[in-house]
Amino acid sequence: MFLTLIRRELFDNLMTFRFAVAVVIMLLLVVANTAATELLLLTLFVVVLLAGAYLAFVRVEI
Repeated sequence: MFLTLIRRELFDNLMTFRFAVAVVIMLLLVVANTAATELLLLTLFVVVLLAGAYLAFVRVEI
């Protein structure tokens, strides 16, 4: 009885078109945010790597 009630509530209220659209949009935002974060970290890594290479090969005099 309790499981039937939960199932009915899920299918009647949560599994609507608006809910499905909201879930898809949320997943797209998570994927976009993850991709942006990875791109930012990769860019930072390349900048630090190039700066290290520059400092290794260029003589800096103070």
